[in-house]
Amino acid sequence: MSMKLLLTGAACAAMSFATLVSSAAAQSAPADQLKSGERACYGASLGKADLARAPKGAISEVLVELHRELLNGADDTVWGALHVRLKGAGKSAFVKDGCQKQQDGSLRCSIACDGGAFMISNAGDGAISLAVGEDGVRVRTCGSSLKQLGTALLKPADIAIASKLTPRPASQCRQPMARFEKLLEKEEAGID
Repeated sequence: MSMKLLLTGAACAAMSFATLVSSAAAQSAPADQLKSGERACYGASLGKADLARAPKGAISEVLVELHRELLNGADDTVWGALHVRLKGAGKSAFVKDGCQKQQDGSLRCSIACDGGAFMISNAGDGAISLAVGEDGVRVRTCGSSLKQLGTALLKPADIAIASKLTPRPASQCRQPMARFEKLLEKEEAGID
C-alpha cells in the first residue's frame, strides 16, 4: 500500500512538473495567444516622484503593442509597435515592424534602415519585458520626414523602466499608435 501511495505521489509530482513546464513554455511566447487580427497592449510609466528625479531624456513612458495578422492569405505575421515618451522631449517616438519568434519563445522585432532590434519576452503574470541589443534601437520610422514624430535611441542602460511591462487596455496603445499609423499612411500615399 505504501508503495502504491509513493507511486501515486511520484505520478502527481511528475504531472505537476509537466504542468509547470508547459505553463512556462506557454508564457515564454508573448504573441502565441493572439489570434489573427487581435492586438495586445503592454506598458510602463514612471510615477510622479520617479519622474521628478529622472534626468532629462529619460524614458517616462513606454508602450508595446503586438498585433497578429494573416498576410497573403497564409503568412502569419506578428507586428511589434513601440511608442516611447522621453522626459523633456516635446514629441514621442514611434516605430512598428515585423517580429520573428526565436527558439526561446521570445520575439525579435527588427527595425528597418538598420535601426536595430528590440526583443520581447515573457516576464510572468501576463507581463512582458523589453530588451535591446548593445547598440540600442532607434525608435523612428525609416524614411519618414514627419515633423510630428520624435526620435529616441534606446540603449540597454536606458530601459530599466521596461523590465516589466504590464497588460494595458488596447485603447491605451491604439490612441497614440493609430495617430502615427494614419500620419505615416498619408505620407506614404503622397509618395506613391
